[in-house]
Amino acid sequence: TIIEIASELPDIQFKLVGTGPQEQWLHKRAHGIQNIQFLGFRQGEELMNLYRTATVVLLPSRVEEVFPLSILEAMSIGVPVIASQVGGVQELVQDRGTGFLVRPTDLQAWIEAILRLVYDDQLQKQMADAAQERIAREFKQEDHYSRLMELYAEVMPH
Repeated sequence: TIIEIASELPDIQFKLVGTGPQEQWLHKRAHGIQNIQFLGFRQGEELMNLYRTATVVLLPSRVEEVFPLSILEAMSIGVPVIASQVGGVQELVQDRGTGFLVRPTDLQAWIEAILRLVYDDQLQKQMADAAQERIAREFKQEDHYSRLMELYAEVMPH
């Protein structure tokens, strides 16, 4: 999906992070598209720096995602997300609030959402702030730990 989008938006730079079984096929598919970079596997501070320099993070999954950490990582540092309307993603990204949710195969919807965020600085900042606030409010590590311990206490015999 990102390769198709990049070919339609030559003035916008796309960076793909990660590896997987289709990596070589994707490289071949992207041959000749100048505005796309394959960065391979990244983690830690290097990954966080990529988030910090991004205008938006894309998650164009065509399969059910349960709880993608990439969304939480991006939103935690104030980067809006455009993601597929699949699985648990819909609980993380608030459509038109912290980013956009689009149908996985709707190429025009992906392009429109990207253009809105790339060329509307006010909208980008508004969504970035909303994303960061939501993570700080609803996904604190301490709260998660407390809820997890409560669940363990419920199911463990006394």
